[in-house]
Amino acid sequence: MWIPAGVIAVLAVLLVTATTSPIQRALDIPSGRAGLSELWNRGGYGPIALRMTREFPLTGVGTGSYRILAPDYWRAMANDALPLDNAQNWWRHQIAELGVFGGALIIAFSVLVAWRVATGRERDPDVASASTVRGLLIGLGVTSFFGMPTQNPLVLYWFLGLVAWFAWLVPDPALHRETHAREPRVAWIVAAGLAIAYAAGHVLLAVGPLHPAQRAREASRDYVIGAYPPEPLPEGNEFRWTGQNARFFWTARTRFMAIRFWAHHPDIASRPVHVTLTSPCGVLFDEDLTSDKSMSLGMVLPEGQRTLEATVRVSRAWSPADAGEADSRQLGVGIVADFSNDQAFAENQLRAVKLSGCGGGI
Repeated sequence: MWIPAGVIAVLAVLLVTATTSPIQRALDIPSGRAGLSELWNRGGYGPIALRMTREFPLTGVGTGSYRILAPDYWRAMANDALPLDNAQNWWRHQIAELGVFGGALIIAFSVLVAWRVATGRERDPDVASASTVRGLLIGLGVTSFFGMPTQNPLVLYWFLGLVAWFAWLVPDPALHRETHAREPRVAWIVAAGLAIAYAAGHVLLAVGPLHPAQRAREASRDYVIGAYPPEPLPEGNEFRWTGQNARFFWTARTRFMAIRFWAHHPDIASRPVHVTLTSPCGVLFDEDLTSDKSMSLGMVLPEGQRTLEATVRVSRAWSPADAGEADSRQLGVGIVADFSNDQAFAENQLRAVKLSGCGGGI
């Protein structure tokens, strides 16, 4: 009697987890070798997970970080955009995020649950209940090969409840052996040491290769701190308003670059606004702005430099709301970075800046 109940339970799980369309994903897989390749790669999400595992095998990229980091990886791997999604396989996703240590625990848990589901024998009065729960767990396991149904908190709690229920319906037949007092103590010491080392590894990654600025550099995209969202310019480029302090990491599209900035403080003529623009290459600008006219700095980046990091400091900000407008932002300067393949573009700006600290100049 448990077989029909199990089949019905599997179908129920497939329907419940249809938010990620596991049935449709399975039907969309082509036949033959192409189907095997698609099943493994899943639109690029599979190779991304494997690359994460190769780069950070011990720690992974961190819990919940796959969705955030995957687009950066795909930009570096295929120079293309990628929608936010999971690794299209629950176990692959966990290993990519948790690494060998955390992933090994997940796999061990999965093996134990699968072994109990496959070999456990239910109590006679509860055959129907145990068979139904067994079918539901099998269904979740099958769909987890095509997606991550348990990323939904409701489904995750449901799954854990099913595991606990099944453990009660199907008791563990293994005999419990006696343990010495020293064994648990040593196990806890080892576990604590591994946990501390694991956490320390993630801290090092957070300030190193997985720091947002470093990720942006590897993915060849700009990274901005302390500025408002971009706004369009008439010539087609975009600029940002800064606050009093902002940091920019501009990707070097070419070696010839210009930084243009301006201040629109209503009282700038009577109260000049001091702007300081610095980078690891040296001070780029450190003067007063006395009008709303823009200042432009032209520079030649050194050979091989992939980004220019700049920190902007403004002596004071202003808010359009003070003039009765609906805009309550605190604005420092508007700023935009432009690139050209022509060296004359950098030479013809209002100010030519020599990047002495980085070996570049005009």
